[in-house]
Amino acid sequence: AGLDFSVLNVGMPFGTFLTMLVNQFSSVAFGSGPFGQYLMLLLRTEYAARYGRLVWHELQESMKLLAGAGPVGDTAGYLQPTETDGELLELYALCLGRRTLQPHSAPFLYWLAVHHVSGYIFDSAEDDWQRLETLRRLLQHAPPEPIVDVVRYRYDAAAPFPPTSALVAALPVAESRRLLLREAADADPDAARIVEAAIA
Repeated sequence: AGLDFSVLNVGMPFGTFLTMLVNQFSSVAFGSGPFGQYLMLLLRTEYAARYGRLVWHELQESMKLLAGAGPVGDTAGYLQPTETDGELLELYALCLGRRTLQPHSAPFLYWLAVHHVSGYIFDSAEDDWQRLETLRRLLQHAPPEPIVDVVRYRYDAAAPFPPTSALVAALPVAESRRLLLREAADADPDAARIVEAAIA
């Protein structure tokens, strides 16, 4: 669905062109807002996941450079449908785990990653084993704050996006989430402590 950018004639394979564009953005444009908006456009869910993967992969250590760009168009275009592409979800989780995204410095991108990781783990109809493995990796590698946000986050189309950590922290944790969290933390005392803190 959406546009297929690969048919654009840019004199080289589009993936190569896009990689050069992302590298130019991070090394020369220094996070220019207007330049960043072109890259933000590629993160919308209506476009192929491979474009989002490329942007998140190339900028994973400096995603905050995109913070000044802001979303292009309505925010729902970034949120629905919930992402199911395993590589892109891994990149979201990696950015949360390494804290290369912070809710105060890059709120839209931080909550975008939280939205898709949380939605995939707790609300998708995907394979239970893969969702459990994604949750286990998050518990092993992420600091407590993004874990709490992923666990407590709920998408509400009528609410403003991005939310605040304080708002999300006040949300109750459904019993189904508690069960999945305890299963993911089974036999890992450190993960179990994080889980109990997150659902307290």
